[in-house]
This record gives sequence, structure tokens and C-alpha cells, in this order.
Amino acid sequence: MNSDPIMLEDSRYVIYGIDFSGSQHTCSKIWITKGIINGPYLELADCYPLEDIAGKHPQDCYNALRDLITGANASIFGMDFPLSVPLLFMDKFSDWTAFIKQFPERYSTPENFRKSFYSLSGGKELKRITESKVKAPFSSYNLRLFRQTYYGICNVIHPLLNLNEARFLPMQKADVRFPWVIEICPACTLKKEKMYHSYKGKSVDKAGRRSQILDRLINMGLNVEPDYESRIIDNTPGDALDSVIASMSVFYTLKRKKITQCDRSDCDIYRTEGYIFS
Repeated sequence: MNSDPIMLEDSRYVIYGIDFSGSQHTCSKIWITKGIINGPYLELADCYPLEDIAGKHPQDCYNALRDLITGANASIFGMDFPLSVPLLFMDKFSDWTAFIKQFPERYSTPENFRKSFYSLSGGKELKRITESKVKAPFSSYNLRLFRQTYYGICNVIHPLLNLNEARFLPMQKADVRFPWVIEICPACTLKKEKMYHSYKGKSVDKAGRRSQILDRLINMGLNVEPDYESRIIDNTPGDALDSVIASMSVFYTLKRKKITQCDRSDCDIYRTEGYIFS
């Protein structure tokens, strides 16, 4: 193991999987799974919608999410939204940090953000290198994702970066003094593990698929109490399960020491465009 205190991946014992949302019902749609590493297992310690701790007002929920991150120094957060954008849209900025710091001023609304990107790309939907590599279903400004990207950057990344209260990897160096935030993609993880089947919906069939996915995660090292199993399976939109998948993505990222690998000199593109850990 690398002895450099800045890069101790094994220093993260608490994991949070965040299923993010940019919808009008943000507080009920953002789900959080907390897991604690116990040897070869990830113990599921909690799984809940953000509105349980923050109420229903979106800004209160974003504030609560940031507070959760800043209050968890020995933790790592897996976020289900793009932490960056394709290189083409960043060529006027010195680096990722400069781009993020000017993002809210440059793009006043989610619609303005998406329109600007389509204009710059000649009407094309461009993917980042990492999105193509892990077979992510959408680009950062896709119709189904652009609000998540916009609100995630404006309301989570930008304020934390400005206050220097977290480290966003691999765009920044990992540092044990801060909580770490990485990008994950539940759909990409499911594809990688050959579990990518439709599981969101109210039908008995969809509930059965959520149960099958959860059973597979348990076989991979997730420990879940029966009450949480029921809560995850009964959440018909699949947001609870997505947050659990996010936590397992982080767990396996740490086990495989992929953060260190992504910090090599031959991975410069990822320090600008970001990297999806799956």
C-alpha cells in the first residue's frame, strides 16, 4: 500500500451512495445509503430519502446534503451525477477547478446550460471518454440528465469547492483530511456485473427484479438487515436501490484501489473530464 498519507485509500471506512436528482421533487428523489466497511463486507447502516432529514424544500435538501458531506471527513461519497463535462466545453478554462468556479455565473439555468452545450457541439451530444468507456447511457447534457448535472454542480460541487471542504477525485488530489467525492453510475455498475435489467416500476415483475439485484449485491459482500431489504425493494422508482448500488460501486472502487490507478500520469484526461468509478 502507498505510504503517502495523501493517498491512503484504506483510510475510508464509511461509504455513502447518493442517488441524486434534479427533479421538482428533489427531496423525495434523492436517496442516501450509508455503509460501513467491515473486513470483506459492507454493512448497510442506513438507507433513506433526503427529505427524512431535510424536509421538502429543495434548497434545504441541498444544504443538508452538503452538511452531510462536510461532517464526514473519514468518508467517501459516490454521486450519481456528472462531476464534469466533455473537454470541448472546457477549453477556455485553465483546469477543472476554474470551470466549476465559473459555472453558476456562466450558466444561469439548466436550460441555458443545455442550450449552450448543444450550440458549441453543433447540435451533437458528445460523451466524455469515461462515459464511452463504461457505457454510460447518457452524456452530461442529455435531455434526461442535464438537470442533474446542472444542480449537482451548482448546488453541491461549486459551494464545497469554493469553501475547500471536500476533495473531488480524480480532478483533485485525494487527501485524508477531507471527505472524498467520486462519480458513480448505477446503470454502468449493473452492466458491468451483467445485472442490467428493467427494475423500476410498480409491477410484481419489477419488484422481483429489484429483489434479484439486491440478492446479487448481498452475494458480492453487502450485509443488509431484513427491514432495509423490504424498504429497498418496496421503493418502486428504484431510487433506494440505486443508492445501494452506488455504495457498492464505491466499496469495490476502494477494494480494487482504483482511485490510486486513476491518479497516474497517463490519466490526464480524467483530471479534466472526470471519471466514472463502476
